[in-house]
Amino acid sequence: MSTLPLERDPRAAVSLLFAASLVPMVMLISMAIDVGVAASAKAQLDLAVDAAAMQGTRVASQTFINGGSSAAATGTTAAGQWWTAMSVTSKATVSAQSAVVSQSGSIFTANVSYTATVPTTFGGVFNVQTMTFSGAAASVVSLNAYTD
Repeated sequence: MSTLPLERDPRAAVSLLFAASLVPMVMLISMAIDVGVAASAKAQLDLAVDAAAMQGTRVASQTFINGGSSAAATGTTAAGQWWTAMSVTSKATVSAQSAVVSQSGSIFTANVSYTATVPTTFGGVFNVQTMTFSGAAASVVSLNAYTD
């Protein structure tokens, strides 16, 4: 009667256990890489959305101070242009974006939001082809009642 290698050498059991656990470890590490790439892209887009909201209120308030009649519309256009310029990233594809500046008396409010997707590199193993995330920012500027 022949004995199996595992019965003769207990070190073989450790090798077998290591080989069996190697596959899940590699899968987890690969997904961690994909999540890191998505987090980096989200951080870049969050900075862009913050800057766009602040730019929208800044331009709207300046237009109002200078006597312009369509300050909110000018601010909305500026926020959208700023978002477009700042949101360029090689990793994420922006699928939806909204920039709106509103005016209530001498108070200007900008709301900018987005939804984006990042393709995964290793996610296909888990049948995850893309990761979707969204972000939003708001900015408020209140001018003095008597601005000359």
